[in-house]
Amino acid sequence: MTQSEVFRHFATKTSSGHSGRPRNEFSHAAILNACLQLLLEVGYDNMSIEKIASLAKVGKATIYRYWSNKAEIVAEAVLYSSAKCDNSDTSYLLDGNLRENMIAAVNELCKAIVDADGAMISGLIRAMQDDADLALLIKKNVIEVSMQPITKVIEHGMQNKDISEAVDFSFMYSVILSVIFTRQIITRESLDKEFATYLVDYVVLPLVAYHTEKVK
Repeated sequence: MTQSEVFRHFATKTSSGHSGRPRNEFSHAAILNACLQLLLEVGYDNMSIEKIASLAKVGKATIYRYWSNKAEIVAEAVLYSSAKCDNSDTSYLLDGNLRENMIAAVNELCKAIVDADGAMISGLIRAMQDDADLALLIKKNVIEVSMQPITKVIEHGMQNKDISEAVDFSFMYSVILSVIFTRQIITRESLDKEFATYLVDYVVLPLVAYHTEKVK
């Protein structure tokens, strides 16, 4: 499932159980864009449904027709932001050997994170520590979607017997994101292909090799 397909699924899911009236795509986009703007300007804690509605120039009832709370809006808005830059054709990620494919996938993830605003990401990380609902929604509907290029390479590697099913992929994802966010938010260094290559060679492949007899 591509990032765009997951976004459409999430949009449908979050609007289910509300009014059966057709969704106004213009208002829906305005709400998500207003949410993103407020994330940058005031942060998650200072954001409210009232502020989102005012900036989007819609009534609160319109927002509550599709979302139950601001955590749901934020999760979809962040995914909406990244989905606008999504390139559904990721077949090139499987053109090389495991190392080459993994470097391409990690580089794709880095580019997606670079496209996002660093201040917004750091603000969301802080907010997720205090809001369990937001943390769960971001994990299930943003992080897991963003990891799709890497997941695709892993699945391909498992089919080719280059990666063992014994590898803890959840832990691998956590390590990859931790290194990337540390570099982007704390050390403020580049997330270029050279870094992606270093991350794969010194972190990802050793984790894979520990449980896999042979890594091409």
